[in-house]
Amino acid sequence: MELFGRGQRWFDMKRLDKDPLFKKDYKRANMEGSYTLKQGSPKFICQIPPKVLLMNSNIVPNPR
Repeated sequence: MELFGRGQRWFDMKRLDKDPLFKKDYKRANMEGSYTLKQGSPKFICQIPPKVLLMNSNIVPNPR
C-alpha cells in the first residue's frame, strides 16, 4: 500500500517507526486541513475489518 502521490510506502513507514534512528512525525496538508501522524501512534496499525471480527470472537480489535 502506498500513500497516494507521496512515494512513501505505508509498511516501510510502519517498520521504520519502530527503529529509534528513523522515527519521525509525518505531516500532510490539503484544502481541508493539515494532518500529523506522530511517532509511535497507534494509527500506524490498520484496523481489523468488522466482518473478520464478527467471524471470530477471539480476535481483539487493534487499539486506536
